Amino acid sequence: MFKDENGLPVALDMDGGDTLQRTGAWCAGYESQGISAKPFARFALRQLYVGGGEWRRHPGRAGAAEFWSDPKWISRDQLLNAFIVARLASAWRPLIATALKLSLRLGFAPNWKDHLLGQSSLVIRCLYPLTLPLWPMLLLTDLLMLIGVLFDAAPFRWKHETMRFVPRTADDSDCDNAVVQHFIAWRWMPTPISLIARYFHSWAMPETLGTSTLGVGNKLSGAMFWKHRPEANGDQDLAKLWRPWLEEFTWTRKAPRFK
Repeated sequence: MFKDENGLPVALDMDGGDTLQRTGAWCAGYESQGISAKPFARFALRQLYVGGGEWRRHPGRAGAAEFWSDPKWISRDQLLNAFIVARLASAWRPLIATALKLSLRLGFAPNWKDHLLGQSSLVIRCLYPLTLPLWPMLLLTDLLMLIGVLFDAAPFRWKHETMRFVPRTADDSDCDNAVVQHFIAWRWMPTPISLIARYFHSWAMPETLGTSTLGVGNKLSGAMFWKHRPEANGDQDLAKLWRPWLEEFTWTRKAPRFK
């Protein structure tokens, strides 16, 4: 893990704008390999949770962008991983407070642009076992996750900056949140629909340069390797951490192994 002065994961150029998201991916990745993420999750939570159900992307540093440490700039991607961090830290008060705050915002992230309807399953599962009676509801919310997977398999994607659909290219490799959601659905309260979504996603998604260029047979793993390659200021150790679980529990094409 490439860390900054706070001991938190950042890009190789020390950009901390996605630190909360990276932290959730690392915590879930540890758990996927049978390594307890609780010590690191609790360490990170002390720096990223500001109280009252609010989080920040990064503790901030001199000269850093204001949005790093301003809770109102938390997006859907960051908030999803905040639930992961709180759950794996067994920090129930922050976890429940975050869920209540989300409800008060009617499902919107703090930036009031992103909605978490399609990620409802992850929120429900992170609150397990409190939400065990809601298992039947997952049959519905997992359908939303499956719909999201169908969009990921499409030859186009939604571009937030221009608010329109654009053609998908082999360089489009941002699947970290999807991988984390598949893992959480595998670990807590799985449904037949979540199983279908996981295998269909890894089979139907378009190949990225991680598959065609780096030779990674699993498409989700290949996407992570391409996104987190050093040339893009990524930390490829995160992709390596996730690879064993992805190859065992999602569809993998036989291909030469990338080393």
